[in-house]
Amino acid sequence: MFISNLYPIFVVIIINQLKTVIMKTKYFIDYIYNQTSGENFYHQLVRTKDDAILFSSSDLETVIRYAKFELDIDGKELTIL
Repeated sequence: MFISNLYPIFVVIIINQLKTVIMKTKYFIDYIYNQTSGENFYHQLVRTKDDAILFSSSDLETVIRYAKFELDIDGKELTIL
């Protein structure tokens, strides 16, 4: 009972920490899964300053390669969530 009362506080702390990490880099790769059945997931490359989706693919390596070689994004400017 006591832990369940603190659960919302932990969620807020985790979300705030994630936002802090994301805001330190110019880009991030997010994992998206929004279907209840079947294989429907993808990774998307997002620019932090305006939340613009620059590229998406079901393969994480493809997204990373696109960011590095097509957009010339330095690995230090990229966070993978």
